[in-house]
Amino acid sequence: FESHKPMFSFSMCLKILTGEGNMDQALLRFLLTGPTKDVKDGKQKPADATWLDDKMWNEVLTLSQYPAFQGVEDAIIADH
Repeated sequence: FESHKPMFSFSMCLKILTGEGNMDQALLRFLLTGPTKDVKDGKQKPADATWLDDKMWNEVLTLSQYPAFQGVEDAIIADH
């Protein structure tokens, strides 16, 4: 049981947030599965950001489509 406590706690937290209407189901789906398609109309990945591969950049662009994460790609471009 000890090894399952974090997963149980996470599951309970999700149920509580969902019950209160505070869980964005689309954002939760992204968290659990990642992007389901490539973003074609996003900003270009910084050429000198060698630590950031194309798959990661697609995840950043997908994440930036959610209101809570708007502009995250700009922050990465500015701070890399």
